[in-house]
Amino acid sequence: MRMVEVKQVSKSFGARNNLVRALNNISFTIDRGEFVGVMGPSGAGKTTLLNIMSTIDHPSVGRVYLAGQEITALPERDLATFRRENIGFIFQDFNLLPALSVSENLIMVLSMLKIPREEVQKRLAYYSEHLNLKQLLNRYPNELSIGQKQRVAAARALMTQPKILFADEPTGSLDSKSATELLQYLATINLENETTIMMVTHDAFTASYCNRIVFIKDGAFYSEVVRSGSRQQFFNQIIDMQAAIGGGKISDFRNRD
Repeated sequence: MRMVEVKQVSKSFGARNNLVRALNNISFTIDRGEFVGVMGPSGAGKTTLLNIMSTIDHPSVGRVYLAGQEITALPERDLATFRRENIGFIFQDFNLLPALSVSENLIMVLSMLKIPREEVQKRLAYYSEHLNLKQLLNRYPNELSIGQKQRVAAARALMTQPKILFADEPTGSLDSKSATELLQYLATINLENETTIMMVTHDAFTASYCNRIVFIKDGAFYSEVVRSGSRQQFFNQIIDMQAAIGGGKISDFRNRD
């Protein structure tokens, strides 16, 4: 089943005489259950693409389909409902509410969806177990490490059991141990629940947890790499493509896994 379809999407910013094209007629698809990374040099349009696909922004031209629904044609009220029911988002800066405990941060979004209390507790137990948060549920964000905050942010995004999970540089502010733990959790959720994940990253080690990498340059599709062997082999392929496309963060696979 095709979960995402991006059709000839372009995005421009600025006025006529000072127009900047962030995306340039880009098209690609993501199937249900894939774990896809998006990579490219700084300024390639990765975050712009992610924002459009996750309904935060709108394209200037083109269409985006999520779970068979053309989101670029939905009015804002319907789009907000679609977003709550189908999309999860892990932000790099966490966006946790400081006045709420970890458990309250996790279940808050479910109250808007009118999920029965028994189901809320079931999901809370499941995701707090999988993301190693059981001992943190009564703490507040200011009592957590950066790695713990990111795991809470990931659990919150998964609590709605979204059809697709978007992640914007989810390991960007984490140390190598916390980053590896988070990526292992995401890979497990992807495998066990067939949650479709699209992740923007500069880092080849982070990208090596994906099944496929889409590379973009100057706002356009450049190439892709599909994992067919070990993570080490996939990592090496990603490094080679980074060298060809220019830009990106070079990682040391051996010292981080």
